[in-house]
Amino acid sequence: MSQPLVMHSWLPNGDCAVIIGFKPSTDRLRGIHGLCADLLHQPLPGLINVIPAEASLTLVFDLPLADHQDLLPVLTDRCQRLKDWQPETKTHQIPVCYDARVAPDLEFVCDQLGMTHETLVARHSAVEYRVNMLGFLPGFAYLADNHPTIKLPRKATPARSVAAGSVAVAGTQTGLYALSSPGGWQVIGRTPVALIDWANDHQPMRFSPLDRVRFQAIDWATFQSWEPPA
Repeated sequence: MSQPLVMHSWLPNGDCAVIIGFKPSTDRLRGIHGLCADLLHQPLPGLINVIPAEASLTLVFDLPLADHQDLLPVLTDRCQRLKDWQPETKTHQIPVCYDARVAPDLEFVCDQLGMTHETLVARHSAVEYRVNMLGFLPGFAYLADNHPTIKLPRKATPARSVAAGSVAVAGTQTGLYALSSPGGWQVIGRTPVALIDWANDHQPMRFSPLDRVRFQAIDWATFQSWEPPA
């Protein structure tokens, strides 16, 4: 890592957890996941869960912490050990159908951005994205690095049901819905590939944080008849 991971905030989260915030840097996200991997490999006493986010890391313990500040020296040392950590990542090619029959917000998004359907598809599928994190439901992927012209707010009123596989935008990010759920992002397409495989005990989620994603536009007929390559 060219820049060290530096803690700058420390917020108790109930009796048994603490949320650690980190100073902005070009390597912050990689550093957070490096620290997460280090803590999973060599857990602190009583540590039962590690929850990474884009700018923070939550540590959950099995018993109340007498003094959260006692963790500072050891975590500072762990951060300094991350210099040579390199993540194992994958690049995923994900087919997406940008058709109004599976993209209820497509027309609205094009209108708001002043783009034709063809321009939106070309720009959205031209970018290589980085998986920043997974949440708010299992497998939901937050992808950074939208094309700079694709930026608009979340819906004022979330949809009650968004189909699994939906590809949506909000702010400067693209989100992938692995499960059907309510959602407030603007849906511009859908992928026919499964984003969760519950039969895979080792890695049920298709993506991991720091993976790269590219989208391949497919038409409606291909979406309907899609079969994964052999």
